[in-house]
Amino acid sequence: RPVFDRPSSYLIYYPNGTLTSFINNKRNPIANALLEVNTREDYKAQFVSTLNYDILKNLRFTAALNTQLDNGQRVFFSPRYVTNQNGDNNAATNATSKRFYYEGQAYLNYNKSIKDNNFAATLGVSRDRVRFDDITLSGTNFVLENVNTITGSNISVLSAQRVSASAVSTGSYFARANYNYKSKYILQGVYRNDASSRFGVDNRAGNFLAGSAAWRFSDEKIFSSLKKILYDGKLRFSYGSLGNDAISPYESIPRVEIGGNSYNGVSGISTTPTFSNTALKWETTITKNLGLDLSFLKGRLSLTVDAYLRDTQDLLYDRQMPKETGYNTIKVNVGNIQNKGLEFAVSGSPVASKNFNWTVNANVSIERGRIKSLYNGEQFIAVGLGGVSGGNANYLVREGGKIGDFYGWKNLGVYEYDASNAYTPDGRRLTPVGITVKYPVRGTAADPVASTASYYELDGQRYAGTIVQKKNSDGAVLLGGDTEWEDTNNDGFINEGDRHVIGNAQPDFYLGFVNNFTYKNLSLSFII
Repeated sequence: RPVFDRPSSYLIYYPNGTLTSFINNKRNPIANALLEVNTREDYKAQFVSTLNYDILKNLRFTAALNTQLDNGQRVFFSPRYVTNQNGDNNAATNATSKRFYYEGQAYLNYNKSIKDNNFAATLGVSRDRVRFDDITLSGTNFVLENVNTITGSNISVLSAQRVSASAVSTGSYFARANYNYKSKYILQGVYRNDASSRFGVDNRAGNFLAGSAAWRFSDEKIFSSLKKILYDGKLRFSYGSLGNDAISPYESIPRVEIGGNSYNGVSGISTTPTFSNTALKWETTITKNLGLDLSFLKGRLSLTVDAYLRDTQDLLYDRQMPKETGYNTIKVNVGNIQNKGLEFAVSGSPVASKNFNWTVNANVSIERGRIKSLYNGEQFIAVGLGGVSGGNANYLVREGGKIGDFYGWKNLGVYEYDASNAYTPDGRRLTPVGITVKYPVRGTAADPVASTASYYELDGQRYAGTIVQKKNSDGAVLLGGDTEWEDTNNDGFINEGDRHVIGNAQPDFYLGFVNNFTYKNLSLSFII
């Protein structure tokens, strides 16, 4: 951007060949590029190891370890010549970051087949941990500009110091069992116990179950006569629960920040802007799914249909706190939401030859979501919801409401009348008689209305009752050309009581269409 902001008439070099610095508060971008130091080095190391040991013929023990170390360093230095217009100072920043991650698993696998019956089971444990360390130091007033590490600065004018460290770990026990008969009848069950360090001691562990059953009905004798048409057909049902711990590492415990503001050389200590919540627990999503898979013409055409019901319980959410508390937000398990929907997917191969192939994939899905319950039944207004488009729009979150309900005032368009801004208390418009036209200036005390009437009529009769006028949000009487907002509660004012649900951010349906063309080693695809 500085290249475009700096006028072309400004010199880049002085006649003696030295680079110019600031001219009228405009940097010299060439001087910045040539004289500033801004380097970054990143190093990565990874170690992966797997051990397999056959205890018995059908029983195998497996141990796996994956470790990764990332280390980065950034050095930035801006000499006096380009830091500021007076050339009386310089500045530097040194930053280092380190990430260490490891994941370990140990499990037993058992497989057994008895004629057409196939069994498989897994029992194991796992643990993973990731730690981040960051150090950033910034300083000014370097004695030697060719020594641009932080130790070369005047230590008394260190301008910024930031040291942070965080770690997250999870530990799990898991078990899985599978059974199928001729791949025609299929059963599976899964159990997991996951513990996360992100939650308090009493709520770290969560139990999650899953199970599924499938029937390949196309292999039944009754469908054998349709084999040339119905290549494969399967009916399936699944139930599963899944945990979510996607919160900051220490949301559940009180925290302080050290550094920040200082006094007389002593760093200050302050609480973080996010209030802790020791009662935080796993967000759990339970999904029930009924599906149908059909394949025709030896797999050239396939159809998949899914109907699902998804309940999310103990939803994790950043809730705003009153300003007088001194905190901005608190992470809470705010309530339960439910989504249900239908998904259809069709794929086919209209052309399949040796050198040329054309495949088509289309899908359509419909989803509807509702808020089933909230903490203490309290409704609130959210600004931007995860997964809901709409930028910074306000959303009404209430029990029984839809997910993504826009909350605001309804715009009725441009108001058309001056003297006709007169109504009965029940909202019927009055007809003005004997109009005197005036031309007011909005915002002045004089002439508060554009026109006045000698009297008003209702249904052809002179009206002597109470007259109500429409007003805008600041209480001024509506004039012709003003924006009119719906007075929902009919109190004659536009205020907080007139906000209501005015729409929803969720689309009516999702549609996708993909074409893939392949000719020998060339391919072309486009998406609609």
